[in-house]
Amino acid sequence: MTKKEILQKLEGFLQSLPYEINLIFDEVEGEGGLCLLKGKYYIIVNRRLSVDAKIRVIANAIKRLNSIEIPEEISAVIKRWAE
Repeated sequence: MTKKEILQKLEGFLQSLPYEINLIFDEVEGEGGLCLLKGKYYIIVNRRLSVDAKIRVIANAIKRLNSIEIPEEISAVIKRWAE
């Protein structure tokens, strides 16, 4: 699986969740990460990052979401890419 495919899998996983977790690619200071604002989760990713870094930021954010069930395929990505 290519890195772009891994990134697409992570994006698809977040979209498939029964509750809203907004994934935002924008120009921000730093790499980005998980944010909780007014009861809603946001994963903000600096759009200028490499695909590797985007995967790492999203994997780390998903890892911090304790209350979600993570499929084995996504869990394997997190184990490989999260710090």
